[in-house]
Amino acid sequence: MVDNKDFAVHFQVWKNDKATEFSISEFRKYFPENSIRLVSDNGNDYSHFIEKYNVDFEFSDKNTLPKGRFLEEWQCYEWLRRVNDTCKMYDSKWIVIFEDDVLTQSSNFIE
Repeated sequence: MVDNKDFAVHFQVWKNDKATEFSISEFRKYFPENSIRLVSDNGNDYSHFIEKYNVDFEFSDKNTLPKGRFLEEWQCYEWLRRVNDTCKMYDSKWIVIFEDDVLTQSSNFIE
């Protein structure tokens, strides 16, 4: 079993405010203290979630996943750089990669 504080979340977002907020609010019910980093993939500005949900937010003017897929090599490297930056930001054993269709349903986190 993983200690709840052993992981942080990397969450690349685009233009789905409602689904993003729902994913974060459900996650916060079970993990109120875990770090979350939102990175906007040249989509919406989610800075209003910083205080509301205690997240870190970065806006990028580069879209790595146009049409839902990597189209060029630089996009793969940029996506990996963002994940790596999240790994370096937090002192946690694990980084969980979220998308706006992830729904947290309990606090059970099994390694």
